[in-house]
Amino acid sequence: MNIGGRLLTRFSPRPGHEGRGPDDQKGPPRIPEMLAALLIVVIGAGGVGLAAVLGFQSESLGKAAVGVLGTGLFLGFAWRVAVNLQRHGLEGLWLTFREPFGDGLFTPIGLAWALVAGMALAVCILIALHWGWLPVARGRRRGIWPRRSLQWFFS
Repeated sequence: MNIGGRLLTRFSPRPGHEGRGPDDQKGPPRIPEMLAALLIVVIGAGGVGLAAVLGFQSESLGKAAVGVLGTGLFLGFAWRVAVNLQRHGLEGLWLTFREPFGDGLFTPIGLAWALVAGMALAVCILIALHWGWLPVARGRRRGIWPRRSLQWFFS
């Protein structure tokens, strides 16, 4: 029985014939991939928004939110480095910094993860500014935004 030969004749591209294998898809991405990307953005934005709301309520919840979001950002970056190291060897480290979203392939799922990571980074910075954890060059004021002037907004 020549199973390999049958598979090759069935799924390999023939002259003048487009292959029927899973890697032969051309054109726009399939609908399930777009739905998965939309699901990642909706769930990710909900989680980041919840962390933002909780982080602005109290300083201890702010520390927890920044810790969780920062850990997620670090793990995502470490995953990207590991994938590039596996695919490209030691040059993969430099490839991670040159092309942070992958090997130049902007897939909907990759862009969705990048959008969620950008939102998480922005929320971490905003929470740190709100509670005065970042150094400020102006006088003795704690933080860039004084809490008294924004209490009407966050109460």
